Amino acid sequence: MIALERLLETVQREGIYLKYDHLDYEERKLYGLYFYDRNRDKSFIVLDVTLDFHPILHRCVLAEELGHYFTVPRSKFTKPFASYGDRIQLSRDERRAMTWAAQFLISDEKLNEALAQQWNSIKELADYLGVTTEIAAIRLQIRRRCA
Repeated sequence: MIALERLLETVQREGIYLKYDHLDYEERKLYGLYFYDRNRDKSFIVLDVTLDFHPILHRCVLAEELGHYFTVPRSKFTKPFASYGDRIQLSRDERRAMTWAAQFLISDEKLNEALAQQWNSIKELADYLGVTTEIAAIRLQIRRRCA
């Protein structure tokens, strides 16, 4: 299992500004966001303060936000979100970030070890791997595509 410390080392090595703040906005719960400030030539990740109480979710959200850093061109963050095409691209960008996170958090060896066990649900598999069910499902999809 990838420790939170390894993710934090990656943030530091890449020079990403990391901040914890309250990200509750009305009825929508936001756990994290990534953005690039072209004027400062600086990448930022903001995570919700409540993640400290949820270690698995904390690791997965931070990994996904790092996935945005590594997979989304920085020029995209200067374009306003306006059209249907932009929304489709945003969905693709989210998928790329989640894919990066799933591959970073779950090695082929760890996945093979987990799959050698008998699991009754994706939740049991995710618990064994120490990730969210969404990350576990994406990692399984990646494995199926590559098989």
